[in-house]
Amino acid sequence: MSTAPAANDLDKARDAIHYQFGLEILLKHDELRLVDQELAKCQVALEQLRRCHLIPYPVTCPTPEQMATLSSGKGPAVQPRPGEMVPEWAPPFGVVDGPYARHYAKWLIPDPKFDGMQPEWHPVMETVGRRTSAEGRTTRNS
Repeated sequence: MSTAPAANDLDKARDAIHYQFGLEILLKHDELRLVDQELAKCQVALEQLRRCHLIPYPVTCPTPEQMATLSSGKGPAVQPRPGEMVPEWAPPFGVVDGPYARHYAKWLIPDPKFDGMQPEWHPVMETVGRRTSAEGRTTRNS
């Protein structure tokens, strides 16, 4: 009779230990994901600083077209789209194309010397009041 309660206690202890190990592993995976996400933010921020250092932001540039003209040197890319010019200062592998960095890379200043393509400028719509839809997750006061 004494073996049944002991076996039951052993099973409970084994289940508790198994549950705790599983929980700790899950927490470490979540922690690793958050560390990778912060690393991606830092990589993209460093890439942005590198771009700003190589091509300083023009302060007297009223339109996006003029900004694209300044950043490329003379105007639109000399080479047509089928050939797609090779970027002069491309970022290292993994900086803007990693699993998390791809998400943040869309906020980088577009420039053909870094990305190999002319930036596409979208007109900014002036709206009064709140936005109707926002990309990504919402933030405070949005």
